[in-house]
Amino acid sequence: MGGAVAERRLRPLWDAIESRQYKSALKLASALQSKHPDAPYVVVLKALVLERLGKPDEALALCRQAKDMQPIDDMTLKALQLVYHRLGLLEESTLAYENACSKDPGNMELLISFFNCHVRQCNYVKQQQVAMKIYKHTGEEKYLFWAVCSIYLQVRPGNAAEKQLLALAEALLKKRIDANGLHDLEGLRLYISLYLAQNRIEDALGLVKGEMGALFNIPIERLKLQGELLMQMHKYSDAVETYREILSISSDDWTAIIQFINASLELTGDCSTVDKVALQLSSLSLSANETLERLGKVADFISSLQRLETTELRRGPFLAMVEIEFRRLLHGSEGSNATMALAASILNYFQRFGHLAGFFSDVKPYLLVLDPRSQEWLVNQLAEDLAALADTAGPVQLLRKEISACQVQEYTGHLGGDPLEVVRRLVRLYKDNLKYSVNLDPEENILGEEFLVMAASLLVKLFLQTRQSTYFLEAAAVLEFGLHLRRFSSHFKVMLVSLYSSIFATSLAVEWFRTLDVKNILLESASHHILPLLLAAPHSSALLNDTVKFHDDSQHEVAEMTIMTYRHGNYSKIVEFLELKERLENSHHYLLVRVELSIFSLKDKVEELDALEATLAKLENGNDLLKWSSENRLATLSFNEDCESRPWWSPVPDQNFLARSSPCSTQEIATIFPSSKAKQAQVTATDHERWRASVKRRSLVPRLLYLSLNALSFEKDRDERREELRQHLEYYLKSLDRNWSTIDDFISECKVVSDHPVYKLKIPSHLILLLPQDEKLNLDVDAQLSILLFVLGWELASWSSSSEDRIVHLMALVGKTLTTGVTNLLQSCDDTLGFGTGMPALVKVITEPVSWLVLSAQAWTKKLQPSSKKKRRGPSEPSEDTRNASRIVDGLRGLVASTTSAIERVVLWLTKRSGSREEDEVEALLLLLRSGSGSGVVELLEGPSPFAAWKAEDLATRIVASQREEVSRLGEVCKSRLKILVKPKF
Repeated sequence: MGGAVAERRLRPLWDAIESRQYKSALKLASALQSKHPDAPYVVVLKALVLERLGKPDEALALCRQAKDMQPIDDMTLKALQLVYHRLGLLEESTLAYENACSKDPGNMELLISFFNCHVRQCNYVKQQQVAMKIYKHTGEEKYLFWAVCSIYLQVRPGNAAEKQLLALAEALLKKRIDANGLHDLEGLRLYISLYLAQNRIEDALGLVKGEMGALFNIPIERLKLQGELLMQMHKYSDAVETYREILSISSDDWTAIIQFINASLELTGDCSTVDKVALQLSSLSLSANETLERLGKVADFISSLQRLETTELRRGPFLAMVEIEFRRLLHGSEGSNATMALAASILNYFQRFGHLAGFFSDVKPYLLVLDPRSQEWLVNQLAEDLAALADTAGPVQLLRKEISACQVQEYTGHLGGDPLEVVRRLVRLYKDNLKYSVNLDPEENILGEEFLVMAASLLVKLFLQTRQSTYFLEAAAVLEFGLHLRRFSSHFKVMLVSLYSSIFATSLAVEWFRTLDVKNILLESASHHILPLLLAAPHSSALLNDTVKFHDDSQHEVAEMTIMTYRHGNYSKIVEFLELKERLENSHHYLLVRVELSIFSLKDKVEELDALEATLAKLENGNDLLKWSSENRLATLSFNEDCESRPWWSPVPDQNFLARSSPCSTQEIATIFPSSKAKQAQVTATDHERWRASVKRRSLVPRLLYLSLNALSFEKDRDERREELRQHLEYYLKSLDRNWSTIDDFISECKVVSDHPVYKLKIPSHLILLLPQDEKLNLDVDAQLSILLFVLGWELASWSSSSEDRIVHLMALVGKTLTTGVTNLLQSCDDTLGFGTGMPALVKVITEPVSWLVLSAQAWTKKLQPSSKKKRRGPSEPSEDTRNASRIVDGLRGLVASTTSAIERVVLWLTKRSGSREEDEVEALLLLLRSGSGSGVVELLEGPSPFAAWKAEDLATRIVASQREEVSRLGEVCKSRLKILVKPKF
């Protein structure tokens, strides 16, 4: 072991590595290597230490040295594999194991490790080959399953050319089973999967119903699989009997109830209600009368389940009656009687289970199916039921039923009365019932938190209708009050993150998001709540780096979990692990974060042109990002964002109704609240396409920047680079969803007013890109400036005397667009809430297009400077090229002057804002909170409470402090940009 190095000599080195004393470990490893130069284990340990010290090149050289020694002991190979893994070179460790196995082909430990190497690389063919070798040596059943599972994974994506492999796998299993029988449930699952992959459902059903089906140690599990297979074979009558048997054993199995109803109606479907069932209408082969007759039989059976005696609280059979009434309405019954029957079934369910926290989520899919008359009837009946229970039910049970009734009223839009009075009533209900939560565990939610959620939602609705800042602040106050009493209410935190992000109170939004304790897989599914705010900030956040680290680590962890699954024989879980691995590899969120981190790395180097060019070179001058967002990659993106938890006013990450500068009309409010909540919670295919276009557009930025910066440097391949720049620009325009496939198509939609100053300059039509008053274009200022700047680089790439006027006038247009845009954004920042909707856009303009502009000015000026030559004696006339360069330099000077003026205007505004007294700003917010223009809810919140008192002053102070912090950060960025602008010497 270890090339004859004694363990007592290795022990100090192991201890140093384990205690992370890598400098000491390096000295020990170097000393051991000098004494044992032929010991590959020592060489690998030294490579491990060097990798930990951040010296990957030296570590890789030592790994290759050790591999060339062709080690065959497992310790050396495992250590070598560890270093190669950390260096991202798994294939190298696989080659090392392959060499060791060729020298010692009978070593089962090496062969198993070799198999694991192929599992990590998802090389299913090699897995199969190695597993068969192990099986032939050992004859153990589990290694045959390894080989069969590897075959199944080869054809899992549906490759028809490899289907014959399934027959091979089936033959291998059948031969083994005929000789020795089958004693493993996971092996049976694998056998069934082979039949299903060949669409041999009847054969799979035979295995389940036959003797081998006895391997299922849970009878219901066997019956469920049997029912699913019968449904796929369209043997509905047999499926009905199977699900009857399941429900007789477990009457509260909701999946079985839905499948029982589907089988009775001869529908093949999964466990779903309103939306998916509606899609199955076209496949319903039964007449309306027959459908209703069968639903009647289903109802009779479900009623019998309700009468079964049990000590458990069974909601399934009672909620099933609501589902049956919904099916009657959907599949045959007509008129108001059908909707009234559905409303009556919901009322009956409320009377029995309305006190449960899950009541509203149970009935929510059915509420919007009711017509307005039935909704109103249901709301009135719920109120009557509550009044009847006032003297008989316990206070806590009555409170929970009142919560459920209010949720139904709010969701259907029947809260009634003056909205401000409704808000006050909801807050009173919450505070009046706090006494029932005094003795709860600190980590338990307070009873009635739903009242505060509804109150905050109503206040946000009022803000959208009026743009009155008081309502916005009151909504934040209501949620902050709830978190003041209990800091574990995640729904409050999510809503506050959205509210604070809208007014650019970044530190407050980040603070509440951190308390959500988002980590591991939640970084993938829940980070979208804070991501838009982080991407608009001047500097990257640790959360972005955490996301990348999670994805990098998860690839290793999933591979190791798959290996463990093979080891323990849980073959049915292997596909799940691989699907998880593929979803994470193709994650839209991961791609977006990687692209944005690359752009952040460029923005961090704005102050030094050479440093930025070096960073661009590490990204292969932007080509890396283009590879990441290739068409094939975009087509296979997986969208793992959990948008169900988003507030209704911000249904998807790139849409936020709070960001609008104008009030929403009554019709718009009706569209987004509350009747379309179900639609808003569902991310559509259109949203996915928009996200694909957005990440592709962002991935173009580094390449466009590189081509623009070097527009005057290209010589032999100038035409090729100019054409590439044009293609990227056209894709950029097309991705904005404005029906522009080329620049000319885009220009044809521009309305050029004859007296416009730019028009008087007689710029050709293909250069009049973005006129601020052209409302049809409706682009953000940062997008306008970015496109203009890159088009300017496109023109400079083919600079000639004939294009000189166009270039000079385009420079003037860039300066004018920047000046106008900054002026408009500063006006929108003067808002009673602090910054309104202008601050995020202003930060984007300063950190990106302005940064690219000042960099371009440096690069272009450097190229336009005359070369140093000895001065000729006597006067001489300047050449034509010199005169042209002089005019372009004059244009650049004007552009830099416009940019400087615009940034100085921002600095002046920021200085004015930061120069005001913090106490005055706090007092202004308090005046808004306590003014008579709102709902007056703050007075209720500050009133007596059995818990610690809450003060609105604390909220106002925190908001002001957070916004002033953003003012300071933006001021620093602006000052750094001004320093850069003085660098170009003309």
